[in-house]
Amino acid sequence: MRNKQGGTQKWCPECAAVRVVRGLPPSTFCWDTPNQRVYRREYEDIHYFRRGQQCRTCYHCWVSAEVPVDLIDELIELRNELRDIKKTAEAHSKEPEYGNLRLL
Repeated sequence: MRNKQGGTQKWCPECAAVRVVRGLPPSTFCWDTPNQRVYRREYEDIHYFRRGQQCRTCYHCWVSAEVPVDLIDELIELRNELRDIKKTAEAHSKEPEYGNLRLL
């Protein structure tokens, strides 16, 4: 989103607010590969484009990534399933016969 302040607004993880950011060149970060396009050999369906960002308010730098929405949906689904597994394990760990079990 371009705005009258002359930049793109994005969520700054340091400010915890939407702020004007500027793009940073890949050479700013010590990545395992110098490319912005990333492919994971162990997961052939995961491809993404990473970007360096800097908040123009607090000057915090971070890396963001463009990923397909389907991957975000899958992540949310898996997190929800993991949350449910943890709740179930915690409930069982409070029962006397499962007292010695612990969550990893």
